[in-house]
Parts: sequence; structure tokens; C-alpha cells
Amino acid sequence: MEKVRGDFRTFDTWFDSSISELAACNYRSILFEDNGENYFERNFPCSIRPQGKEIVRTWLYYTVLRSYHLFKSPPFNQVWISGLIRDPYGGKMSKSSGNTVDQLLFLQPTILPKNTPEILKPNRESWKIIAEKESSPKFSLEKTSTNFYYGADSVRLTSCLQGSHGTDIKFSLSKLDGNSKFLTKLWNIARFISSFPNEIKPDTITPTDDWILSSLDALIHRCNEGYSELNFAKPAENIYNWVWNIFTPHYIELVKHRAYNGSEEENMPRKSAHYTLHRILTTILKMIAPITPFVTEYIFQEIYQPSGSIHMELLTKSEKGKIEEDKRTFDLMNLNSFLWKIKREKGLSLKDAIPKVSIPKSLKDYVPDLIQMHNIQNLSISHKKNLKNTL
Repeated sequence: MEKVRGDFRTFDTWFDSSISELAACNYRSILFEDNGENYFERNFPCSIRPQGKEIVRTWLYYTVLRSYHLFKSPPFNQVWISGLIRDPYGGKMSKSSGNTVDQLLFLQPTILPKNTPEILKPNRESWKIIAEKESSPKFSLEKTSTNFYYGADSVRLTSCLQGSHGTDIKFSLSKLDGNSKFLTKLWNIARFISSFPNEIKPDTITPTDDWILSSLDALIHRCNEGYSELNFAKPAENIYNWVWNIFTPHYIELVKHRAYNGSEEENMPRKSAHYTLHRILTTILKMIAPITPFVTEYIFQEIYQPSGSIHMELLTKSEKGKIEEDKRTFDLMNLNSFLWKIKREKGLSLKDAIPKVSIPKSLKDYVPDLIQMHNIQNLSISHKKNLKNTL
């Protein structure tokens, strides 16, 4: 036994994977004949390496080591490190633990073609272990007909909303289901806006439209800041919250009457509303396209460029470069929320008329749209800032 020793020729298989950047850049014509195009010289080092944090010691380390041995330089300029998908309790997902979920369940329709290969057929029962851990009423184990076909965009959006740089994600069926509703909302917004003509920028923009465009500009700045940091959680969260909490309930409701019934002769310019709605939609589509590429591509081609691609468009740039939300946003949101609350307390529907309202002086420029939005019969301007005394 004194002469027995381990095989010293054993080689870590991860070292073989370190050739990935060289292969991608066609080092020594490994993939195709170069024919004097200097493909490797023009593309190496790569711009970025995306990978999981659990293989930093293996794939990342060996790739850097090989590159330094061959070229005395790194193989890429940046590394984007993601976290792990864990079960609802934060436990590591593994087949041996029986807590994995088949991702094809969310990507494949319920009814598949007869010739679908077995490898592309999802495990229809794999959701139950997650549902049991999550204990969500919506995903009761008794519900055998639950449809989990959310699509790739919902999965991608959920991943961005739940995890940023290197952070782990606790997988949640409820959150995946909830985030898919945002894409439904985006779809409905696009249908609404597509019913109006895409106007060129008019000579005059109304104060209401100017407010939302200023708010949009701040959103653009925050999103671009996140993209520049490769922190996709930032644009995902900002767009989600802005569309859901500002644009849809406040601006669309403010502008809806003017978009349908306004005219250029009255103090209700319709073209300004149409221009603003389309500008916002195209901007939102471009800003969230890297996260939800499929639905944004479809909407963009259906409404704007049938033969084009949103993925050939550049991200919109901020004009003002301000990250803070426009102050007018909070003034309008507070007033709208206050009037909605009053209607609820009085048992009125949102369409019912309000006999008399007194609003702060800071909101006087929005009177025409506010009257139509809340069906106000008599509106006056008050110097008081406390909304409790305005009705």
C-alpha cells in the first residue's frame, strides 16, 4: 500500500469550461473559418460574463486564470453575478430534497401538440410542493385544474422584481401570478392608447400633460441608472410602481375625457392628450423591453412598426436628468385619493357627481381635467392646503 497513490493526472472539469469566452470569440477559428476578418481580435475580451454566484470559484476563476496565462489580460470587462432560486422558506432547491419546480410548467401552454418531445413536456405536479410550502389559498392542492402558463415575460419580470445583484430569490407562485397581472395591465393600456391617433408634438402641451411627461422623465432617469449598474431590479420596480400607481389611476383617469371628447377649440386640447399617451407608451415599452422582450415586441410591432423591432431601439434618455419625482405628482395623487375616499364614504360611485369642491391653489392649472375626472359641478380655488376642509 506504500506504493499506492492517487491519479495525479485528474483534471477539474470546470477548467474545461474556461474556454467559453475563447470559443465565443472564435479563438484560432474554433467555430468557423475566419478568412482574415480578425474576429477574435475585434471581439476579445468580451464585454460581460453573466453567471451564478455558486460557480465563482470554478467557472469564473478558471476562465480568468486561462486568459491570464494565454494573454496576460482578463477575458471580459465585467461580471454580472446572479443569486439562486430557492424554495419559499429559503431552502436550496434540489431534486434530492424534492422541492424543485419544473420551469417548463410556466413556459408551455396547457395543451401541447401531439408530437411534442418528452423533454419539453412539463411536470404538471411539480407546483404542489411549492404550493404546500407557500400555503397560498389561490394555489390549494385541491385545485387540480390550475393554469400555470404565465409565459417567459412573467418569469423574467418576477426574477427582476425579487432579486438584485447576487441576491437569492424565494420562489413564490403568488408573486409570479401577481406580476403576470402587470403584463395584462400593460396590454390593456396599449389597447386603450392604440384607439387614438399617434400625433406629432403639438405647439401647446396642457399642464396635466406637462406634469406626467415630467414625471416620466424622472422615471427614465431612474431606470437608466439601474441599467447602467446592471441592476435590473431598479428599472423593473420603478416601471411597475409608476405604471400601476401613478400613470394608470391618476393620469389616464385625468385625461380620458379629453382624449375621447376634447377639441382644439375648447380649453380641452385633444392632440396634446394623444401625443402624451403615445409618447408614454413607446417610452415604457422601450424601457422595459430588456426585461419583458416578448410582449413589448408584439405591442410595438402591432401599433408602431410592423416590420421593425423594439430591440433595435435605443433606451430613451432623460431630458432633465432629475431622479426625484415631480412635486405635482404628490399634490394630484393626494387630491384624487381624497375625493375617491369621500365618494366611498358617502356610498357614491366614482362616476357620481360631487356638488362642490374647493382645491388648493397649487392645482388650479388642472381644473378642466379634474372637473371631468371627478364629475365636479362647482369647483373653487382655496388658499388652504389642508384637503380635509375642501369639500
